[in-house]
Amino acid sequence: MTEVLYENPDVLNQDPWQLPLEDLNPAQPELFAHDRYGDYFARLREQAPVHYCRDSAFGPYWSITKYLDIKYVNTHNELFSSEPNIVLQDQAEDFKLPMFIAMDPPSHTQQRKVVAPIVAPGSGELETAPAAAVLGAVARWSTLTCEGERQEAEEWF
Repeated sequence: MTEVLYENPDVLNQDPWQLPLEDLNPAQPELFAHDRYGDYFARLREQAPVHYCRDSAFGPYWSITKYLDIKYVNTHNELFSSEPNIVLQDQAEDFKLPMFIAMDPPSHTQQRKVVAPIVAPGSGELETAPAAAVLGAVARWSTLTCEGERQEAEEWF
């Protein structure tokens, strides 16, 4: 498993409204552990809704903090990719699981179609379908349709 990195033990004493904008880094574990991340994101939404953090324990990354910007990124996969990961910290080499939320089309679209009827609001399916059946349907689909990933799908379940 990947070790959690702590980059700044003094972060809890910092006022995000006073830091230079180019130094603002909301991806610090202490902020989340102590519920202190809110002002960081409030400042980003107000002053830099699309923000590049050049230096962090996880490497450089972009923060997208406004709904319409997030929606744009999520609907333009030809410009922005979810693969191979949707979190800042890379997955450990020995712990890479296929997750459709971290896939780009067409794989994401195909897998989403499998689960959409079950998780759709008001379907009632999610309350009555055992989790194993839902996962089994996804596993069967993955095994049958993802060329080159059959072995991965079988090992995953």
